[in-house]
Amino acid sequence: ELNSGVFVDRDSDATLALEELAKVKRRIDGYQEKGDMFRKYQTLFQMPVGDFSNLDHACKEFAGKHETWAALHAWETSSSSWMSAAASGLDLAVINDTVDEAGTGAYKMLKQRRDDQVVSRLREEIDAFKEYLPLLQEVANPALLPRHWEKMFSTLGQTYREGEPFSCASLLGMGIMDKMEQVETIGATASKEYSLRKTLERMVGEWEGVEFKCIAYKDSGTFILGGTDEVQAILDDQIVKAQGMCASPFVKPFEEEAKNWSATLNTLQDMLDNWLKCQSTWLYLEPIFSSEDIVKQMPEEGEKFRQVDAEW
Repeated sequence: ELNSGVFVDRDSDATLALEELAKVKRRIDGYQEKGDMFRKYQTLFQMPVGDFSNLDHACKEFAGKHETWAALHAWETSSSSWMSAAASGLDLAVINDTVDEAGTGAYKMLKQRRDDQVVSRLREEIDAFKEYLPLLQEVANPALLPRHWEKMFSTLGQTYREGEPFSCASLLGMGIMDKMEQVETIGATASKEYSLRKTLERMVGEWEGVEFKCIAYKDSGTFILGGTDEVQAILDDQIVKAQGMCASPFVKPFEEEAKNWSATLNTLQDMLDNWLKCQSTWLYLEPIFSSEDIVKQMPEEGEKFRQVDAEW
């Protein structure tokens, strides 16, 4: 029975085949229960234990058929859901992993059962679906924003309505496969903009928790700036990155924000340079004009230093 009808017809509906297999499984389970009972009685009455190899063969045959139809059903369910689901909810990593696993599984089953037409159908369906992976890769791109979708829909001669869900199936109906080159160009632009945006966010976030540390200078009661190596390292790195970002043609959607951040970094660098220059001069002069003998010799300079020291 397992080698005829719905179980071997490659065009059978996978759901129907699994339903019929479930019926067969119940019958096999019943035969196994009876077989176990017969064995117990035969052993109890010291009779030769019967040969139930046909039942074992049926179990093995069932396992193979169920594996095949279950794999086909799982694949058709997944691939259908990807094509009909809202494009915004697609997870490309999950899709790629599932396609790879399904392809590997089909390959292994085909090696074991070369003449199994249902396995061949599974392999063909997986191969056919792979033609749409470039499309899925584009529509599942997290970098795509409404402005990119507007361009994409315009390329298809359609109007994009933000908030209105659409699927890969609906995009196929619009003829998107004939416009893949333009779609990929839009996607590439979105990805580069997204990368720059994330870089800017990381640059801003890198300053969280960074502080200018002030330390006491001897017993003067004055605090000086110390330990600026971390701040300077961040500035050196980010000023170069910010300049490169502002020069990129893909920064236009947030160009003002990027330029403001670049200006902030340059202002901070100028402030730090002037601060350290002033501090260095003060550290040089303070011990000189702390000496009363020197102040007596240079009263005018000493008074100027005292006034500036007191003001700041």
